[in-house]
Amino acid sequence: MGIMRGAVGALLALVVTAFVAYCILMPINDVLLSSQFQKLTSIFPFPFLSEALGSGGEEEKAMSFLAKDRQYAAAVYILWGLTFLAALLTLLMRNTPSSHGKGKHSAAAAEPLLDAPKPFSRPYSVTRRILHYHLPPRGFWAWWCGGMAVYDALVVAAWIAINILYTQQRVALILPLFKDFIAKGVFDWSIAQAIIVLTSGALGWAATLDILLMMYPVPRSTFLHWMMGESFPTLIKYHRWVGHGTMVLLTLHGFGFYGVWLYTAEYTRGLVWDRTGTNMLAGTISWLGGCALWATSVEYVRRRFFELFYKTHILGLITFFMFGFMHHVSLWAYTMPGILLYLLDMAFRVAQQAQPVVVSNVSVCKSATLATLHFNADPNTPIKPIQDLFLGVDGLSPVQWHPYSTVGGDQGHTLVAHIKAYGKWTTGLLNRVLNRGSVVMRVDGPYGEFAEHPEWTHYKTLVIIAGGIGVTPVFGILNDLKQRHEGSDGNGGSGGPVPQKVVLVYVASMKNELALLQRPMIAQAIQDGWLELDAYYTGANRGTDPSDIVAPGAKPDSISPSDSAVDLTRPQANPSALKTTPADDGHGHIVRQVLPAYWFGDWHWASAHVLCLVGAVLGSIGSFAWQAHANSVSEGGAPTWLLGLYLILFPSLGGMLLPALIIVPAHIIRARRVRKSSLTSELNGNGLVDSSEDAQAQAEQGGLVGLQGMKASPGRPNISAVLSRVVQEFSTEQEIGVVAAGPEPMVDAVVECCHNHNDTVGLLGRPYLDVGKHTFSL
Repeated sequence: MGIMRGAVGALLALVVTAFVAYCILMPINDVLLSSQFQKLTSIFPFPFLSEALGSGGEEEKAMSFLAKDRQYAAAVYILWGLTFLAALLTLLMRNTPSSHGKGKHSAAAAEPLLDAPKPFSRPYSVTRRILHYHLPPRGFWAWWCGGMAVYDALVVAAWIAINILYTQQRVALILPLFKDFIAKGVFDWSIAQAIIVLTSGALGWAATLDILLMMYPVPRSTFLHWMMGESFPTLIKYHRWVGHGTMVLLTLHGFGFYGVWLYTAEYTRGLVWDRTGTNMLAGTISWLGGCALWATSVEYVRRRFFELFYKTHILGLITFFMFGFMHHVSLWAYTMPGILLYLLDMAFRVAQQAQPVVVSNVSVCKSATLATLHFNADPNTPIKPIQDLFLGVDGLSPVQWHPYSTVGGDQGHTLVAHIKAYGKWTTGLLNRVLNRGSVVMRVDGPYGEFAEHPEWTHYKTLVIIAGGIGVTPVFGILNDLKQRHEGSDGNGGSGGPVPQKVVLVYVASMKNELALLQRPMIAQAIQDGWLELDAYYTGANRGTDPSDIVAPGAKPDSISPSDSAVDLTRPQANPSALKTTPADDGHGHIVRQVLPAYWFGDWHWASAHVLCLVGAVLGSIGSFAWQAHANSVSEGGAPTWLLGLYLILFPSLGGMLLPALIIVPAHIIRARRVRKSSLTSELNGNGLVDSSEDAQAQAEQGGLVGLQGMKASPGRPNISAVLSRVVQEFSTEQEIGVVAAGPEPMVDAVVECCHNHNDTVGLLGRPYLDVGKHTFSL
């Protein structure tokens, strides 16, 4: 119960922190509203901003301390500047060697600051265990949001506290002025109505910053992944959480105004297309677009109707932002940094996806239920132990991009992905591969940044529990550990720790998935003594493979009493090994290799970010210049909603087109060079190695001797018993690493077992299960 007490203490500390933050925000707010700060903001105005927005009405003049031009200029310099500055500083830290380990290991001395090993002191361990403690009721949190650790709860509580404090501060600031307006007869409202209007407006202002936070985790290659050491699948959950919270705020924002309008009999006020000021109808349309996003983003719809979710996400996002900017131009100042990071990421991705890739080697079972794809990668493409690759296939779906975990192949600079037939898209892909022997794909990635000493090297004992094709990232971990065990100093070759014992529990849903274990790397690790393998299968195969035969009356995907243990050295999938031949789309555009998103390293990425910011600023200046000119030549001035439309279009175009000047040419030049080198290699007879045939030959020749005598048992493993068996080997304090990979229900079960064990051992003094997840959920 020690961890639970620590978690409760951490949550209580949050309350104290919120109070302290409130006490700090009060004087900061006074500074921001002081005349000195107003003078400072007037020194660095944004070009044409004041002329474009105009002087405003009597109410705005009375609230000169909230002058929009100064607010927006300050937001641009602070939010835009700090966002891109953080990106460049993160890049600098990625390329600045740390002082850790100098004089002892040369490789350690070259580690970047972001990859420097973390201290493992007792205070650090206690703090880390408290923050990673999963709050009860765990079953509910796992179903609702994938689990709620203490650090997740702190993030959510901080978000709620900041929004409440901001709303309260803004209402308290403006309410005295509204009372004065009501007393003078400017507003025909009661005090209660004024409070509702001010609160609703403050919630809308708070939501603009929440939209910015919501957009930060969306890019697949962003500085946040490097800075926080987390992958895209890990950070995307915060996008979902903040998205839900933002829509709640915007719903309250709109309902508050609609409630007042209904009370005052202004029934159509929200349906008026206002020419100047806040456009109410545009706000309503924007909210409806957001609701479409919200409704189709729930897990049930997202998983069962992915194409509906994806198309609605695109159309809803365009509607939400385009009409939102027309509703109120403040969104330009507060949300544009997140939009720009996403658009820049899209520019990198579109340039990469424009170069089709031919799968270099395929092995697929004859029933078309399981396949292994090999991709040749350009030498400039970074290959990490675990990465994610998004795959699209022309002719199957123009919008569906499916993520797969990949590992480095045995044949040079290659990527390997395992695909199983789950739905219409994956079944169509495997049938196409089986029938044609080759497939042209669009590739996005690979993504994944890992330190020199990833989390699986921090323990002396490591337990890996994987299911189905979720075992793919496990192969990356085992490959990395194999190389470290082969290091000259016995510590991984670079002074880093290496687990001395690894327990791999693999659960296959079909017998033919057991073929994934038939790897010389696994057999050699077992023979060397540092890997233990425990395999299971929960269902028989489908299709026409000899190994697909099941007992009469048994369901195709279930085991029967007659099923027995399966010899792991006997081929299970009966793969039909297929070599691809040079493919072409008829125009000579097919490229054989996976090309990296940016060619000239991190500095190419940094230059694109600088150009993105410059292009967005130029687009904004052009929009304001047009509005200022229109105001000067037109008696009534230009429509404000049109300025909002320009502010979403031109900064976005500038933020994409300017960096495209260095992104697109690099891809075109490199793609042509790669294609020429591929053709030369084929003409010289340098064919592709059929790894599936090699694996089968090695099995026949005794290359999998480490697997001899090992069998896969029918049924499911007792995860709690497996973990208890490992824990019982230790009587003193020991951190045991646990990696869960595969289907989310299985991963959630492993996580719950680990935390149930930790509940009984406290913070220190006993073996502790430090669990990590490797699963992908969009």
